[in-house]
Amino acid sequence: MKIILLTAVMLIAVFLMALGRTQSETDRELAEKLLESAEVQQVQLSAAGDPPVFQSRSRAALFFERKGMQSLIRGVIVIENDRVIDLVILQSHEGLDHDALDAPSFRAAYRNKPAKPPLIVDAVSGATISSQAVTDAVNARLVQWTKYAE
Repeated sequence: MKIILLTAVMLIAVFLMALGRTQSETDRELAEKLLESAEVQQVQLSAAGDPPVFQSRSRAALFFERKGMQSLIRGVIVIENDRVIDLVILQSHEGLDHDALDAPSFRAAYRNKPAKPPLIVDAVSGATISSQAVTDAVNARLVQWTKYAE
């Protein structure tokens, strides 16, 4: 229940921050919350124009975007040292009810996994292609993060 409430508060905060703010400012503020630090640094993993990555001490927030079955999926994977500690879906209209990727069980499937590709996670029933798109996006970011961290 605490996780659901925290997610709802974060999504409302993101929405409110988006009013009058650039995407970059909103991403940085969200990264500060997710990384529990006001001292985050943006790092460049790949080509300009890719979603941002922020780091603070042993934690990192790797934003991602991927085309889903029905719409753009936007999210962030949070890692600490060599473990995934959270997955937050910021934008998605996937599945029959358009919120299939919001299921707590889907997010929980990523937690405590090694932050090394390939990450293997069971698909969400009714949103198989979309949940695979998230896993593919997460793995692509983890490949970039692994190369950066070496």
